[in-house]
Amino acid sequence: MLKGNFSNFSSFVLRGIDIEVCKHLSSTCQCISTLKRIYTTMNNVIIADFDETVTNRDTTCIVGQLPYTLDPKLKPAWSHFVDVYYEHYKKFQSNINSRVLPLLPLGKETVITDTNFTQLFHAEVDFQTSKRLLELSSTTEIESRNVFKGVKHEQVRSFVENNLQGADSLLRPGFSNFISLVPKDNFHVVSVNWSPEFIRHVIGDEKIHPHHIACNNLISDGDEYTGQFTNDLLTGSDKIKVIQQILSYYDSKESDHCLWYVGDSDTDLLSVLFPNI
Repeated sequence: MLKGNFSNFSSFVLRGIDIEVCKHLSSTCQCISTLKRIYTTMNNVIIADFDETVTNRDTTCIVGQLPYTLDPKLKPAWSHFVDVYYEHYKKFQSNINSRVLPLLPLGKETVITDTNFTQLFHAEVDFQTSKRLLELSSTTEIESRNVFKGVKHEQVRSFVENNLQGADSLLRPGFSNFISLVPKDNFHVVSVNWSPEFIRHVIGDEKIHPHHIACNNLISDGDEYTGQFTNDLLTGSDKIKVIQQILSYYDSKESDHCLWYVGDSDTDLLSVLFPNI
């Protein structure tokens, strides 16, 4: 269990404070957010983002290359979907001024609780929710072209094993050491990535339970993809719904748990600040 290696575990956590998240917070809030309760008598549960948190780069386009590896004649080219997303992104950016930053008042100590979270961060929740249309622009286009239809889970495994190992591994330096300190039952991934099978094979089948991966799933029929997405997990506002479910699960258990969230981007801000994390 983690309690036996706690000094190593906490050094990993404190070393990995994320710059992208911190720059949107006042100094007071940074202090409150990073000086979390550290209990050596508790079981530590890690909830992690995947892309550029567990991995050393964004993997969406890597997942996108899988169907083209299987069928080099597949049309349209992946660049088409990148262009579609970029056009919608430019439109979304024109309305970016509607976002309220910093998320909390400067110079004012704020304690985040279950009762005030929604009030404190309603503007950020609304902003993140508005990003759903942007993310849907790409998944809807991919669905309409049946890009992933018929791709088998075993082909996902082979793609990772044959192309993303050794020097080409996607894992961040140090992640393998870190995950060795975390019991499999205590590790979760909450990601806007598309393939739980891809996530599991990159991390290692022996390191994470399949049901501990929450993402914007490519829907499966048996052991192959239908080409459709659930579109349930697209933005930061979607992530906190999953975080609440995980918290409720551990609250129902008899033993005490300390839950940590690790992320790298704006999509992770609400999860980092969520009460009892």
